[in-house]
Amino acid sequence: MRLALVRYQPDSLDGCSVSKVVQAPMVQLSPERRTTLVRGSGRATVSVTGPAYTGNSAQPTARPSIRAAVEQANPAVPDPHLRWEEIIGSAVGLSATGSSTQTTWTGTVATTGGPYGNAPRRVCVTETEQHQGGVGRVVYLDVLAL
Repeated sequence: MRLALVRYQPDSLDGCSVSKVVQAPMVQLSPERRTTLVRGSGRATVSVTGPAYTGNSAQPTARPSIRAAVEQANPAVPDPHLRWEEIIGSAVGLSATGSSTQTTWTGTVATTGGPYGNAPRRVCVTETEQHQGGVGRVVYLDVLAL
């Protein structure tokens, strides 16, 4: 199925009430995911659950890769969206288990450290899909406050 768009203007010149039909470009839907975070003493366990492809005969072990990284707010940056910086060395790849109908990725990140003392922290979870030629693109992203 393809989506085509047309603009309708009932109060226009005769013969000009409908615009030219334009086909919309293809848009891939985001995968359905649920992310949970369980805090412990100085660490947090991150789990992402949802369907995933398991590869094909050419790449039997291919699956999306998901990483979790701890970010900390830089107090010198006033913008609430731009102040977040990844804490160096905090990123971990999440391990996948399950089938194509229900896959769970799990990993543990350290929630201590960082250059700004007790400034707020959060966990950023990113799923990347790899394409031919080694080019990747982000297909899922979630941010969880610590």
